[in-house]
Amino acid sequence: MSLDFNLDLNPNATLPPRIDFGIGAVGAGFIMRDVHLKAYADAGFNVVAITSRTPEIAQEVADLRGIPRVCESLEEMLDDPNVEILDIAVPPDKQPEIIRTALRRGEYLKGILRRSRWR
Repeated sequence: MSLDFNLDLNPNATLPPRIDFGIGAVGAGFIMRDVHLKAYADAGFNVVAITSRTPEIAQEVADLRGIPRVCESLEEMLDDPNVEILDIAVPPDKQPEIIRTALRRGEYLKGILRRSRWR
């Protein structure tokens, strides 16, 4: 049996008209540190803050990726008017409470992104 796959990916995808929204990163693990934040930097997106359950790791990632602000809590991040997009990269069982908090408190948010686990 032969399967044909089109592996001609488009690495030059069209960017949206506006890329200067302030992104707040929730989580500082591998996916955020080495995938999301690297892709944002490569595309010229504006990551303005990061938070993690371990502030020391969030600070390390902020230093590595040039993120100007480390927030001690999600609530602190959500109170920042510069955070307009929330990118959540934490385990799936932790995401619902983060999203609920963001919906209650994130008056400046325009969007929420979350990483889902593929199986």
